[in-house]
Amino acid sequence: MQELSLARDMERVMHIAQTTALGLTRAQAAAFIVRENDSCFYADEQTDTPLWKGQRFPLGHCVGGWAMINNTAVAIGDVYKDERISSDVYHSTFVKSLAIVPIRMENPVGAVGVYWDQAHSATEDEMRLLRLLADGVAIAIGNVNTCTELKDTIEELDLFTYKSAHDMRSPIASILGLAHLAESETENTEATREYIAKIKQQTERLDSVLQQLVQTTRSRQGAKEIVTINFRELVDDVKKSLAFMNGYKGIHFDERIESRKTFHSDRLVISSIIQNLVDNAVKYRKDNNPDSYIRILITDTPGGVQIAVSDNGIGIPENLIDGIFKMFFRATSKAQGSGLGLYTVSHSVRKLGGSISVESTEAIGTTFKVQLPDQKVEC
Repeated sequence: MQELSLARDMERVMHIAQTTALGLTRAQAAAFIVRENDSCFYADEQTDTPLWKGQRFPLGHCVGGWAMINNTAVAIGDVYKDERISSDVYHSTFVKSLAIVPIRMENPVGAVGVYWDQAHSATEDEMRLLRLLADGVAIAIGNVNTCTELKDTIEELDLFTYKSAHDMRSPIASILGLAHLAESETENTEATREYIAKIKQQTERLDSVLQQLVQTTRSRQGAKEIVTINFRELVDDVKKSLAFMNGYKGIHFDERIESRKTFHSDRLVISSIIQNLVDNAVKYRKDNNPDSYIRILITDTPGGVQIAVSDNGIGIPENLIDGIFKMFFRATSKAQGSGLGLYTVSHSVRKLGGSISVESTEAIGTTFKVQLPDQKVEC
C-alpha cells in the first residue's frame, strides 16, 4: 500500500496493482481494466501468455463490466459454467477461473482481475485482500489525478508569468531609452538629471525583476534546446547585457576561457546561470573599492565543464550560506535584489544535470563553482 501511495502516474499504479494481486492470490495472470463510458478497456496485464491487453468489450459482455455495473466483487470457479460469461472469450486462453474486484465501490472507474489456469474458488481471505487492494488503487488514482491537475495548473501559471513578464519588458525598454535621451540633453538642470537618474534606477530595478521572472519560468518549463556552446561569445553577451548596472563600470573583469573541448548544452540556460552569478557579484561588491574585480574561469572536466565566478565583494556570512539558493532569500539588505537570482541559478543547474557549490568569506569575497555535464545526444 505504501508503494501505491507514492505512485504518481497510472503506469506505476497499474504495475503495482497487478503485481500485488498476483502475490496475494498466486494466480497465473492479472489484468487492469479501465471503464470507458459503456466499454471495458483492458489497459494492462501481467501474464506469460497474452490475454486481452489493448482490447475493448461492452460492459455487459464481460465479467469486469458486470462487476463495475453491479459495484460488486465477483469470483468464478469455472468460467464455462457461469451464465455471466460468454465462454467464447475463454476458449483460446488458459483461463479456467477468475476473480475481479471493482475499483471504487461507488461509480467504479475500473477493476482489477486475477486469472487461474485451473479450477479455483477464490477464498474469503483472497477476496478480502483484493478488495483492500482495490481501495488502495482508488486512492492512488485520485492522487495521480490531483498531481496531474496540479502540474497543469503550475504549467499554466508559469506560462502566464513568463508571457506577462516578457510583455512588460518592452515598454520598460522604451522608458529606459527615453530616459537616456533626456539625460543627454544639455539644457537639463542638475535637479532634472537627478530625477531622470532615479527614474532609470527604479526602471532598471523593475526590469531586473521581470528578467528574473522570465528566466525562472523558462528554466522550469519546456525541453532543453541543445547546441554547441561558444563560451567566449556567451560571456561577452552576458557582460553587454549587464553593462548598465549601477557599479558595473568600476569593476575589473578577468575572463579566462580555458575549455578546449566541444561542449553541448542549452545556451539560454547557461547564459542565465552566468548572468545571474555576475549580476550577484556586481550587486554585492564593496562600495568605493577601486580594486573590485570579477573573475570568470571556464575549464574542462572529465565529463563536461566547470564555470567558476569569483569576486572580492562583501562576502556571505557563514550562518546564511545554506539559505542562499532559496526563493526570495537575500543575505543582505545592501542591494535591492529580487531574491530570485541564485534560486534561478540552482534550478537551472539541476535542470542541466549539474551541481553548484559556493565558498565565501565575509568581507573577503565569494566563489561559485558550477559543474555541468556535456549534453551531446548520441545518434
